Order: sequence, then structure tokens, then C-alpha cells
Amino acid sequence: FFFSSRRRHTRSLCDWSSDVCSSDLLAQRTIVVGMGNLGRALLSYPGFQSRGFEIVAAFDTDPKKIGVRIGRLAVRDLTELEQVVREHQVSLAMLAVPADAAVDVARRLWEAGVSGILNFAPTSLVGGEYVNVDVAAELQQLSFRARGRTTAQAASSASKRRRRKGRKPPQK
Repeated sequence: FFFSSRRRHTRSLCDWSSDVCSSDLLAQRTIVVGMGNLGRALLSYPGFQSRGFEIVAAFDTDPKKIGVRIGRLAVRDLTELEQVVREHQVSLAMLAVPADAAVDVARRLWEAGVSGILNFAPTSLVGGEYVNVDVAAELQQLSFRARGRTTAQAASSASKRRRRKGRKPPQK
């Protein structure tokens, strides 16, 4: 994942979730902000509960999405954000909003009492505890590692073929 060069934010998503899951709380109350494709996918993901995360609310600003049920939750208007965070004692948020909205929404989340944000918006946050996730950068890193592995495997296979034919490897 792409991480900000700012303080204490160069942690992997796995480290972040392990810290949260090993906390003394039984379930971390979590919200998802932004109900585009990614937000809906996050909201629908069944693996959060088994890891100790309870998704308690979903938010968006689009009137066409507000009130629509996704799974067991109805999408709420973003104007209700602070009230819901306080009422449900939300500690974590997943942010899947456009870049131009991310910083303002993150500020509102921290001011309302959220202690950590997993940011999927294509911009870096500054402020409280957060992890910036850049899926494209991760895919790029995976591609680089996979390409390197494929090259190494090809070289190893060529070496084995030469040994079977009794040839020596080329001299450097």
C-alpha cells in the first residue's frame, strides 16, 4: 500500500488490523463513508466481522444513494456523520470518497471522535491515525515482484535444460 511520508503512517494494512484486533475491545465499531463501487464492496465484505469489526453505518452525499439498503444497512446522509459516530461510539472509518472530499471528511471524523481511518481515497491524509491505501501502487509492486519471479524461474529452467544436455552454463 502507498503510505504517506508523514509520521507513524508507514504501516501495512495487516499491521493496522492486527493491532486493532488484538485490542481489549470485543468489536471495533466501524463505518464506511462513500457508497461508490469500492464503498459498496467494503460494506458487503463478510470478513470484517470475524476479525472483530462491526460495520454500524454507511454514508454518502448522493440523494439517489441515501436510504438505499446495502445488506443490513441503509445508506445515511453524510450530514448525520457526527451524530452517528457519537451515538454508536464509532472508533474506525473506511473512507472511499473522491479525493477532493477526503481531507474534509477525515477532519470531521476525527473531530467527532473516530480514532483511525483506512483511507482509500486517491489522496494522502494528514492529522490523526490513518492508513492511506493506494491499490494501483500495490498492483504495480506485485507486478514487479511477479515479473522478477518469472524471470528467475525462466533462468532456473534454462539452467536445468543445459545440465540435462551436458552443457555448461555460459561464462560471465
